[in-house]
Amino acid sequence: MMAALSHRGYQARLVPISSLPALQRAFSARLTSADPAIRRYLSFVNYEPPKEFPDARSVLVLAKGMY
Repeated sequence: MMAALSHRGYQARLVPISSLPALQRAFSARLTSADPAIRRYLSFVNYEPPKEFPDARSVLVLAKGMY
């Protein structure tokens, strides 16, 4: 799956659910100095564990370059 995502231009990582608060803090710190358009574009990011999967231990985080 990771190779297929990479082939399509995505970077993907499995992240432990327990890491979501730290990920949110790090991402939020970077967004404070980002362009307002980028902040609006990324305002949808959700750091809550998925309610549909209460026993999930990891989530898949995807990123794709904007250019």
